[in-house]
Amino acid sequence: MSTSHTNRRLIVLGTVMALAAASSLALIDGLHAGPAWVHWVGSLVAVAAAFGTVVIAELSWQRAINTATAAGLVEVDSHT
Repeated sequence: MSTSHTNRRLIVLGTVMALAAASSLALIDGLHAGPAWVHWVGSLVAVAAAFGTVVIAELSWQRAINTATAAGLVEVDSHT
């Protein structure tokens, strides 16, 4: 797989996770009636989507740092 295709897939995955989190939060906030399990499932989806978004952002950030280091745009930290 090419790097651009992988980057595009990460962006799409992050967008889907963010939409799932937003939809779940709207579901939790908007539904004042209904079974309790709906609220639990909505909460779990929101937490999972938020965690997934953070993981994707961290992976994208690390890839950006590695690309910049390989291109010589940033100096390698010798203190770590």
